[in-house]
Amino acid sequence: MTTQGHGCCSIRGMLRSAWLGGARLILPTVALLLALSGCESDLSASFEGRSCTGSGQCLPGYHCDEKKRCARDGASTEPAASGGCKEGETVCGGECTLLQDDPAHCGSCQASCTAPANAAAVCISGQCNFVCQGGFLPCGTSCTDQRTDVANCGGCGKLCVSPPGGVASCEAGQCRTNCRAPFVDCAGTCVDVGSDPKHCGGCGIGCAAGKVCSAGKCTDTCVAGTVDCSAACVDTALDARHCGTCNSACSSSTNGNAECAGGKCSLTCNDGFTLCGQECVSLGSDVNHCGACGNACAYPAHGSAECVMGSCRPLCNAGYAACGDECVDTKRDPTHCGECGRQCAAGQVCADGKCQIKCAAGQLACAQACVDPKTDAENCGACGKLCPTPELGQATCHDGKCSLQCSNGYANCSGVCTDIATNSAHCGDCDTKCGPDRQCVSGACELACPTGRTRCGDACFDLKNDAKHCGSCENVCGKGGCKGGVCEKEAEG
Repeated sequence: MTTQGHGCCSIRGMLRSAWLGGARLILPTVALLLALSGCESDLSASFEGRSCTGSGQCLPGYHCDEKKRCARDGASTEPAASGGCKEGETVCGGECTLLQDDPAHCGSCQASCTAPANAAAVCISGQCNFVCQGGFLPCGTSCTDQRTDVANCGGCGKLCVSPPGGVASCEAGQCRTNCRAPFVDCAGTCVDVGSDPKHCGGCGIGCAAGKVCSAGKCTDTCVAGTVDCSAACVDTALDARHCGTCNSACSSSTNGNAECAGGKCSLTCNDGFTLCGQECVSLGSDVNHCGACGNACAYPAHGSAECVMGSCRPLCNAGYAACGDECVDTKRDPTHCGECGRQCAAGQVCADGKCQIKCAAGQLACAQACVDPKTDAENCGACGKLCPTPELGQATCHDGKCSLQCSNGYANCSGVCTDIATNSAHCGDCDTKCGPDRQCVSGACELACPTGRTRCGDACFDLKNDAKHCGSCENVCGKGGCKGGVCEKEAEG
């Protein structure tokens, strides 16, 4: 069959024969083919370099580039910086690159990988991920120093809480408390020895019944300007434990300390933190108060957000890349198919980063995206069947059924991602439950003392009344006994 003569007539003749012969080409494709041919006298087998239609369309297997010319999917009309690319490389922004391992062009041109603070973005087999650096470890989508981070001290989610009168810190993966003046550390508790009747003037020095502790001394009455609050002489205008009135304690914050001024509560934030409402936050890194109080970062689909130096930015899940403010899979997203901003035409699907007429065998077309219903967590078993995302984990799909993958340090216990290092119902593994007097520490059940009792060795004691552990584990009283954590004198005669 010859193509000489009038090209339009030849093309129309072929299409008419195909239609009448039962090929039944769809009308949009026929119209597009006619528009792209330009009624030239000779029709090439390739549409590379031909002008796009007025609506920016090309035939399946081609896309409209920035010069309004049709280019093959996966190819680029940009010149390489040097004399051509090596086998397997693709031209992105005028440079040759490997889409399988380039975090700036991961899987497709312009699809950039993201990483949280203290991490590096990586591209592995065309899929985005991140690697923590410099001694930092992954906790969900963040990298933390579990040696010093009070929110993840010794493990993900292990929070060090600041007690009244003290500031929590994390040292070598262990929670510590630093008492603030006038409080002093008495057996791990921050105590005001100027007013505490159990530690009056020093740790373990208790006042006798009927006496009060005033200015660090056991006396009969409180000095002027102070109030007797259960034998403690306090200034209710300044004392955060008795602010305005006895036993009216001010609430503290993780990154700040409760204060009382004029009988009214307030918060004083630690250095580097700002008071937003009733919280002390870092405006440089808090996603709910990024750069200013109340400025919450928006969470994109398939990702989260992070606040870096007071500015929000998307943080994409593993396998997704950032296209502007979106987290997308350029291998299947019909609005970013094979490249950020490349949109498939109506009637087309995105398959393996290319706009095509139909999906491959075994795949389904779900909202113009070609997916495998056996493994796709958003279309698990059928289009639109979304697997729920678990807390502290990631939704997965296996053989068309929903499952989950837990974050590092967590185990799947009956469908719940559980910290088996601290959970007493699943200690060390999902099946181990600690007894009523035990707690889970680093995956092992250890002795846990009830309220009012303190661990001394492998047993729990009431330091207020135990003569062998009076006020502290090491303090042994004589025959006089122990009362209120203070050794009593032996009765004479």
